[in-house]
Amino acid sequence: MCFEKYKLVVDKSYPLEETLRGMLNEPTVRCAYCYRVRLEQAAKFAKENGFTAFSTTLLVSPYQKHELIKSTAEEMSKKYDIPFAYEDYRVGYEEGKQISLDLDMYRQPYCGCVFSERDRYEKRKKPQPKPEEAGK
Repeated sequence: MCFEKYKLVVDKSYPLEETLRGMLNEPTVRCAYCYRVRLEQAAKFAKENGFTAFSTTLLVSPYQKHELIKSTAEEMSKKYDIPFAYEDYRVGYEEGKQISLDLDMYRQPYCGCVFSERDRYEKRKKPQPKPEEAGK
């Protein structure tokens, strides 16, 4: 696949308070809110600016909820009448990771939300067996 024909658009805004409220009120998983907001923004921007499709770098990570990303993007594709350029980029994750390590590139160890940043520092204790189960 030739990537030279694709224009990368990066939005660096992060409405923290609104995002926190949305994630805390999300009835399923907090990631659903983030995916929905960001993919809607991408689809709307693409449509309004004459792009022929939209996609997301989230499709690279084996740690993201891939099917939720895909279904949310397809929903936004229909809503804004613009194709979602789907590709399962996880197949190249290890190779890309190694290239970035070889180039001594920064690798962010969390998705970007404040909750995942907290989680990467939080040491989770493994559940200890009850005393009566310890000898089994």
